[in-house]
Amino acid sequence: MALKITSLNDAPLVSEKFNGRVLLSSPSLSIIHLSLAEGEYIARHRNDMDVFFYILSGKGMLDTEDASVVLDSGILAEVSANEERAIKNIGAGSLRLLVLKIPARPCE
Repeated sequence: MALKITSLNDAPLVSEKFNGRVLLSSPSLSIIHLSLAEGEYIARHRNDMDVFFYILSGKGMLDTEDASVVLDSGILAEVSANEERAIKNIGAGSLRLLVLKIPARPCE
């Protein structure tokens, strides 16, 4: 197939726990659209993928083992595989972001 179109409304839910929809899932790349309500958060966890958080709108706090940073619209943050991370909506209104996951890359 040369072209595939996925609608956010038709994309499958990641989990019943939060509003995350899988836009793409392949061995080399996963893309998730995540929307967190005011004060909502995803608890600290690890996974074996490098993860990129791109903020579409709102304001979030990304906590890792090394730092806590505020992320605003237009910001991209990268968290290495197996590093603990959590994200929380700290703004008014929804925090909307794309979460991109790729297989862990060799240490640079």
